[in-house]
Amino acid sequence: QWETTRALTEGRFDDVRDRWERMARYQDFYSPLLGMQMMQSILLAREERDLAPLAGPLGGAAPENHILAQALRALAHVDAGEQDAASEVLDRFAAVDFNAECRQNGWSAVLGVFAEVAVRCEATAHAPRLFDLLTPFAGTLLTALLGLGVVGAADRHLGMLCPLIGRDSEAAAHFDAALVLEEGASATPL
Repeated sequence: QWETTRALTEGRFDDVRDRWERMARYQDFYSPLLGMQMMQSILLAREERDLAPLAGPLGGAAPENHILAQALRALAHVDAGEQDAASEVLDRFAAVDFNAECRQNGWSAVLGVFAEVAVRCEATAHAPRLFDLLTPFAGTLLTALLGLGVVGAADRHLGMLCPLIGRDSEAAAHFDAALVLEEGASATPL
């Protein structure tokens, strides 16, 4: 699983698929494997600019209370040009403070995904809270599933939010910090 994550992060997408084939033999013995592969499949589709077709299937497969699955669903809607559907998901989780009380595994990744959704939907009402929630993660990569899914540097997402909250002058510093971290991690796709 780690080799798959590394291949995805480094942009070796054919290696990702090869490793999934090798891991398939363990599915019967390790049930979390399917969830991890689903997360990585979504990230791979995102990197290959093919996330939009997943908007519909993710809606049926993503449990309503699973915030990471729903955040990724919102992102798929944005990629499909369905800003209203993405905003609906964003609004629902913003109403419960992005489930800040039940910070499940991958919560930092959730915040990053919702930050991108907020920026792409121009949801200025949610940007300040997302910025505040993401700030403690500055200087780190946002991960899910024990680090097996990486959505990028927190600073990149903070930089994206800056114009929405009137802090344009801070954006460049966040993007510079993100670039240093992502290059240091050999995360070419990021």
